[in-house]
Amino acid sequence: MAAINQSEIETLLPGPRHIEIVDGTTELCSDVRLATSNVLPYMRKTMRTIFSAANVRIVANKKKFVIHVNILEDSDIDYCNCPEVARDDYYRMQIIDNVVTIEASSQTGAVWGTQTFAHLISRAGAGVIIPNIILADWAETRKRGLCIPANHTSAHMHLDEWGNFLDRMVELKLNTMIVDVFGHSGTRTNPIGAEFLLTSFDETDELKTANLLCYYSPVKGEWLDSEELIPVIAQENGFTDLVNATNEKGISLLPAFTPIGCNYTFTSAFPDLKAKGPAPDDNGRIPTCLSSEKARNCLATIYGKLIETYFPDGLEYLLIQLDRLPPADEESLWCQCNTCAGQSPATIVKQFCVWLVEMLSTKGVNIVLLQNALPDQTLDILNEDLATELDNAGLGEKVGFVAQGCAQDTSATIYGALTGPNKSESWLATGNDAYGYPGDQALTTVALSLTKTAMESNVHGFYRMTAPHPVCHDSERLIAKALWKADGKNATDDARTVAESAYGENAEDYQTAVSLLRDLFAENKALAVCYPWIPADARLAIPYTVKQALDQLGTVDNATAQLEDAGKKAQQAVDALTTLLKQTEDEGCTIPSMYVTVAESLLAEAYQVSAVAKVYGALFPFRENLASGTKDDATKDACAGAKDDLLSYMALTQNRLPRYAIPDALYKLSVLSTFLDEQG
Repeated sequence: MAAINQSEIETLLPGPRHIEIVDGTTELCSDVRLATSNVLPYMRKTMRTIFSAANVRIVANKKKFVIHVNILEDSDIDYCNCPEVARDDYYRMQIIDNVVTIEASSQTGAVWGTQTFAHLISRAGAGVIIPNIILADWAETRKRGLCIPANHTSAHMHLDEWGNFLDRMVELKLNTMIVDVFGHSGTRTNPIGAEFLLTSFDETDELKTANLLCYYSPVKGEWLDSEELIPVIAQENGFTDLVNATNEKGISLLPAFTPIGCNYTFTSAFPDLKAKGPAPDDNGRIPTCLSSEKARNCLATIYGKLIETYFPDGLEYLLIQLDRLPPADEESLWCQCNTCAGQSPATIVKQFCVWLVEMLSTKGVNIVLLQNALPDQTLDILNEDLATELDNAGLGEKVGFVAQGCAQDTSATIYGALTGPNKSESWLATGNDAYGYPGDQALTTVALSLTKTAMESNVHGFYRMTAPHPVCHDSERLIAKALWKADGKNATDDARTVAESAYGENAEDYQTAVSLLRDLFAENKALAVCYPWIPADARLAIPYTVKQALDQLGTVDNATAQLEDAGKKAQQAVDALTTLLKQTEDEGCTIPSMYVTVAESLLAEAYQVSAVAKVYGALFPFRENLASGTKDDATKDACAGAKDDLLSYMALTQNRLPRYAIPDALYKLSVLSTFLDEQG
């Protein structure tokens, strides 16, 4: 019968900090009896979900293999040198002679212990012999989170898909989900000008954001989402359910809510918020006033309604993203009302922050987190001056500063103070909300560098701005592991461990695919030009933007060969992932369903690379004809053949992605589809 040893137990992610081998052995079993003491009913439900994801069945009359989960008083816990500030995450687990005992003083600690056992049996497999062991563990960083931006992807998520994301966080032992309640796009992955409000706390039509995202579905053979989309979670009045779901998973929901800066949703619904003097920005958004009594009364009403509706018992944290404000040097976007006129943007914002913290404290917010603006906005406001102002107002203990860490070339640069008036509430965040591409080594290296900085600086919390897309899971798992325990391992070793932990003997196929795609995005200049090339709307201005991509391809050395190489390597990634996923069809497959979804989503990414390489490779020789509008037979034939290939890859992509991720992915490819149609 198979067996594993201590060194293999140490490769769990994260590896427990205390491992003690005792006499005897245990045979792991996939059928267990779960017995709990002082565990809340909804936390027991979370534990059952964890076991189910690890292919472990809870059987009521099981006698041979029993798992006891006990919540004990502080005085009854052996904390094993765990610092007092980390005890909410602490658990102690004994696996002795087929009996598992998990002890913690908090519900969350008990969940983390349950997750560790699930990791162990997923890694080892049922029927494997392990030595009897005693484990103890805790996290080094108190608050560990992911921040979900309000965009087209999150707008398409139903409550059950939010639940899947929460399960992903539990698996990573992350305890804080930051939700961007209101946000707007303008990035390369969303149409410019879109705004998203994920709540329905006000019944006025003005506060129901609706955005158009047309895309072609080859599976259904029609264009979809031709009607304006109100975020699904707002349509279903599901934000309260989301708040409850996070609590039931032992995760804190931390709302990020910043209705200031340039927007049209709140300035339309509350005219008193509009800045006086400035014209709308390039996206048609109207700046807000931060100083007038009328504007502040509006904001107090808006925040009060949000808190009253969704957090009637108050909020531990509320995040304010100061990077939503206009750049300080763009005077045309700052209010010129009687109160604001003559003051610098820095002075206006400093005074506003003091007022905002005081106002929110009266609404039941315990700590207001202020996230620093980025340097390109020239509004570095989290500094000693603001800390002094807050202290002088008696508000220092009500504030936490959030510095942003961003990629500067391939290094990590931090913008903002890692301390503040309340040094015990210093936070650090990664400032990249785009998921980039699978296995993006540069982004992952920067993020891991920032986690190291966070731990060395003893910050209270760290979060990464991410996307609720399965292909992000690998880098998130590396970051979560680093935040839990600093062990000096490098990212390459950890990445290998991540793959082996998830896919076991199939890990090589997964790593092969990730390496191929990562190298393509890092080194293939032709692919970088055209993947993805996104205009403002899939039915507008397509010829110009695709022609522009073709024109830029003309400046790339050996563009044709590079596109052929991209297609070849993407197909190799497809082959590796197809082999891996074929194994999941076997009855005895032990790969957790979450990681099947990750592999499928990565496969969809490989299909998209194949589509782009194939289409642009076919169009590139005819770029001069396409630029001039010449439609000879050869050009038409090339476009028709490219369209057939594209639709095939789009269908393959659609069939592998989670429902909520389909619109954004197909929207990008629909850009090419529309262009090819126009060449017929």
